[in-house]
Amino acid sequence: MPNMKLTDLIFKTKNDHMVEKKIGGRIDDKLIKRLFGKYIDAMFILDGQGEFLAINQAFTQLLGYQFKELSQVFQEFIQKEDLEKLDYHFYKALSNKITSFDISLLHKNGDLIDVAITFIPEIDSGGVGVVHGVAKTISAGKEDGIEYDSLKQQLKLVEEESNIGSWEYNVSRSKGNWSNQVYSILQIEKLPAFLPTFKRMLELIDPKEREEFQRAMQDGIDKRESFSIAYRITRQDNEVRDLYFKGSPVLNENGEVSRFLGTVRDITEKKQEEQLQLIKINLSVGVWSYDVKIGKLQFCSRGIEKIFALDRITLENKGKGWFDYVHQEDLSKVKANYRKVLEGQEVHEQYRIINEKHEEKWIETQSTPILDMDGNVVRIDGHATDITKQKASELLLEYISNHDHVTKLPNRKAFMDKLKEVIDEEHTKFAVMYLDMDRFRSVNESLSHEIGDKVLIDISNRLKNALDQTAYLARLGGDEFAICLRDINNIADTYKVAENLIELIEKPIFIEEHEIYMTTSIGISLYPLDGRDIDSLLRHASIALHKAKVEGKNSWKVYSPSLNIESYKLFSLEKDLRKAFINQEFFIEYQPKVDTKTNIIKGAEALIRWKHPEWGVVSPHEFIPLAEDSGLSFRLSDSVLDKVCKQLKIWENQGKSLVPISVNITPNRLLKAGFADDVLEIIEETSVDPNLIELEITEETVIRNIDAAKSVIAQLREKGITFALDDFCSGYSSLSYLNELDISTVKIDKSFITKISDDNNKTKGIIRSLIILADELKVNLVAEGVETNEQLNFLRQLDCPLIQGFIYSKSIPGEGLQSLLKKGSIKPKSANDLQKRTENRRKFYRINFDYPLCARMTIVKFKGQDVKLGNSKSLIEDLSLGGIRFTTQINLPVRSDVLLEFTTKILGEEVTVCGYIVWKHEANNDLFQYGLQFITTEKEMDKFAPLFNKLSLNLKTSPILQDCSFLRIGRTAYFKGEDK
Repeated sequence: MPNMKLTDLIFKTKNDHMVEKKIGGRIDDKLIKRLFGKYIDAMFILDGQGEFLAINQAFTQLLGYQFKELSQVFQEFIQKEDLEKLDYHFYKALSNKITSFDISLLHKNGDLIDVAITFIPEIDSGGVGVVHGVAKTISAGKEDGIEYDSLKQQLKLVEEESNIGSWEYNVSRSKGNWSNQVYSILQIEKLPAFLPTFKRMLELIDPKEREEFQRAMQDGIDKRESFSIAYRITRQDNEVRDLYFKGSPVLNENGEVSRFLGTVRDITEKKQEEQLQLIKINLSVGVWSYDVKIGKLQFCSRGIEKIFALDRITLENKGKGWFDYVHQEDLSKVKANYRKVLEGQEVHEQYRIINEKHEEKWIETQSTPILDMDGNVVRIDGHATDITKQKASELLLEYISNHDHVTKLPNRKAFMDKLKEVIDEEHTKFAVMYLDMDRFRSVNESLSHEIGDKVLIDISNRLKNALDQTAYLARLGGDEFAICLRDINNIADTYKVAENLIELIEKPIFIEEHEIYMTTSIGISLYPLDGRDIDSLLRHASIALHKAKVEGKNSWKVYSPSLNIESYKLFSLEKDLRKAFINQEFFIEYQPKVDTKTNIIKGAEALIRWKHPEWGVVSPHEFIPLAEDSGLSFRLSDSVLDKVCKQLKIWENQGKSLVPISVNITPNRLLKAGFADDVLEIIEETSVDPNLIELEITEETVIRNIDAAKSVIAQLREKGITFALDDFCSGYSSLSYLNELDISTVKIDKSFITKISDDNNKTKGIIRSLIILADELKVNLVAEGVETNEQLNFLRQLDCPLIQGFIYSKSIPGEGLQSLLKKGSIKPKSANDLQKRTENRRKFYRINFDYPLCARMTIVKFKGQDVKLGNSKSLIEDLSLGGIRFTTQINLPVRSDVLLEFTTKILGEEVTVCGYIVWKHEANNDLFQYGLQFITTEKEMDKFAPLFNKLSLNLKTSPILQDCSFLRIGRTAYFKGEDK
């Protein structure tokens, strides 16, 4: 059989034409034939960026598209909440692993299709990979799917009975979906080849009214509002009809209009003969005539009798017609429209009545004034139609588009509509509260999404019951809620509400056999103080929420116009975290574990680092908590293990020295079902010796579920993988865990090591006992965070076997570790080495302070753009006319386009200087030291020089001056805020 041509099977959506693209030089024709020739299941091939390289006909049929209609990016067909799952399995496949998972794909008509997908990797010798995919449909069975199908069935029945059609329009794709009733109204045959696009609809509309129709639709998109419009169409039978078109927007999580839901109905006035015929067969259309002069109905048809459940003779004798039957909430509007008719205007309106049977009915009326020769209104003729069923359909559609299907609360779109309504009210003060449930992802991951939904329902009920009737509560998406507090007279009342809600959420939630504890963080913005439009109020409430989470969670914060540097940085990192995986910004460094007697490296700990394009190398202490909150911690953990195993295998193949490498495992990852199997799969695929892998877990992991932890440890220990207990003795009952778990290594927590230098006998006694205990139990002991010669000498005297810390080495790249292993041993740094700083290259004389100056620090330009941030703490260690050396807890980038401003007090004067960082040094105790070069004019330097010289002279008499901001407490206490 001749080879199958690649272009016969592969297409890529680019410039709407077929493009051949070879994979790794070429695709094996036999593979193509096997994947695309035999199977009836949906098949596709993705490149390393998740873009389509190939699909088969079954894939297009599955999603209801033609070839050229498909997006080139697979993620376009995935719901936002499923992107993380897709990323995880796609990353796993690119790591050369076959993986399967269930997910929902978006059909062209907007429906969700449940499929089982298998990713099959193909990696060439150069490391370039593609992913083959197979998608098989699976039966639906989710509660929300059942609920949605039920709603669709209800809509279909209502449409058939009320002759109203429903429609849906996807804004981004400019494609629509019509119900059968719409086709019937338009008299268009529903064929597979016919696409109900926006353009097709425009072609039916009277050319004079097309522009107005487009404007109404565009206004609905721009303003994110519902709209309605009446227009004429010419059907295929050339009959002109009047239609009434209504649409309501559906917003995505970014607050943008993604699609519209709406209704369409025929409002063409019937000819008199048709009206009489309808009356005869007792349909719901009624004709009436009202004499203005005598104020009495002159005529009512039988259709009116059916609507009002009253014979027409009695109704005609009612005097003022049926005003007595109008619903009280609609009466003022009906009377206002009646006055318009008396002024000569024709009025179309919809309102409610309560008929003789006490039934609530929706009616639509058309009132036409009849004038005498002098132009006075003498009579009003009209017709009334019972539109109760039609209204039920519209209200159902409105409910779907404005409410969350899990909690039944108003959704983001409804909340934004409410904010607009409240803003439009004059002289109104109100507050917007933005709530986020802390650590909610762990509930979904550890218990299930079904339990998570029940938690959200419980929380929503608590919030509803706690708020008064003037408050408006909505679920914005995920675990986020929003509240609009109306008519705020005292801002303190808002704070009290926030505190009450926090206490309310803290109470335990009992679901099935689970007792769940939740907390919430709240951000608050105030109108009009913090914004006069919807976007500003929500954005500022979100910023306040972020500050509450950064400062410890389970608290509330009110918006302030500036973030400090720490909050600004975390806000930026949180935003860029997901992109870091795509851009491959994570890398591994290794910190050696050294034998205290021989100085030989016995092992190393793998530490993940993030090279951020703007902030430089980011500490794990900064981004790992963000990864846990974002649901990316599993991916980080697996990524480190995979990279370490591959690196060990490369070193083995190169004949280089090998030592065991320890990898940190987060608590949620260890206790996740299937963790042991995933670890063994990585070990098997990389063919690395399991004895070279040590998994570090924390006491927090063990205490969560000791039985599950024991099972996982036993399964992996059987294969040769060892375990280390990190942060040993930092909390809980560590000794009992050593007795129950098969732990090979314990690591003394750094907090104990740092107190050795404080002459703390209690701390030294604990360390001495731990070393003896480890020796008795025959487990390895590692003292981590050793940074000084004093700490090292104390541990050596007690025969502590292994040391890890700056005294020997910081974390280093793999090449650096190999260099140290090649030397055979590593010597501890001397006191002079530890105190060594970056070379002083300043051309100015500088003052070295015995006691550093306390200074307020902020960023005034970031990447050349002006920013307005709050202040963070810093210490100025030395000072010259050209720059300063300063210390802070914040890891800042060395960039000339990031300008910092420092304010301190010198000799009674408040001094402000500005410059950019030229060097950085990581000091002890999680502090960073920097060299800053001033940006000053000659005039500014001349002004500062006399003060600088005076300070230099005064310091010769005393190292600390009363009229300067010199530090008078310990550095740790200062940065922890204990100076307040």
